Amino acid sequence: MLFMVLPFIEGAESEPVLEDYNSIIQLCIDIENLNEVYLLRELQEDPLYVLENENLPAEVSASKFGKPVVFASKAKLFYLKKLDDYMEFDSITISENRATVTFHYLARFRAKRKFELELNKRKGQWMVSKVQALE
Repeated sequence: MLFMVLPFIEGAESEPVLEDYNSIIQLCIDIENLNEVYLLRELQEDPLYVLENENLPAEVSASKFGKPVVFASKAKLFYLKKLDDYMEFDSITISENRATVTFHYLARFRAKRKFELELNKRKGQWMVSKVQALE
């Protein structure tokens, strides 16, 4: 019988997987600081739009108000007349048990809201440890 022994490398980190991105994006979307902005959106029954960019994997998914979040290109947002009403993830840094995310939400008729979140992963679950409004 052959056994393969894989060495443990201290400090080695696994690459984030889609599940990590989905959990982290969902937590960002659900922060309480955005509830006042979402109140209008919920009443309008529009989906939440997120600008696609290099910080997000193509297959990422999330939901808000029981509806899927729409991940769209800038051209699609322009076509849908949503260039003044979307969320964009400016940076996402994920290590094995920590993540830092900076994003902004551009809400129609309101100032742009920018946030930085710090998240920790415990027992396989991501949790928000800090929310900071940047603007």
